[in-house]
Amino acid sequence: MLGPLQEQYAGRTDITFTGFRQGSELSDLYAAADLFVFPSATETFGNVVLEAMASGTAVIGAEAGGVADNIRHGRTGLLCKPGDVSDFVEAVERLYYDPSLREKLAREGRRYTLHQSWDRIYSRLFDSYLEVLAEQFQKVFTSESL
Repeated sequence: MLGPLQEQYAGRTDITFTGFRQGSELSDLYAAADLFVFPSATETFGNVVLEAMASGTAVIGAEAGGVADNIRHGRTGLLCKPGDVSDFVEAVERLYYDPSLREKLAREGRRYTLHQSWDRIYSRLFDSYLEVLAEQFQKVFTSESL
């Protein structure tokens, strides 16, 4: 996917393909951005969204998977319908024309990440597993009692 994009935008001075980055260099890139757009509908955890939020960057993501678990629409970022390009364009334009909203989402997103930890994340995952098991047991119990 990278090759065709580099060919399409060859010679442009306003686009930079940074390649793989990590650590403070990555967080500096996130922090330098006006916003972070992540349209993936298959992300299971949403780590890149948390990284951008932790760097104080407003985020826009697909309302699916781990991204939807981490973004609170209108509070810590904006969620868009997965695969709906016009929804994402509208969200980008909204934040472009409303810098105070962009700043609020960046601030609240950063605040949200300060309360995240692996213990909290695993606890939520464990609670989800318990919920699924309870539903399955309820189905089995209801079926057997008929």
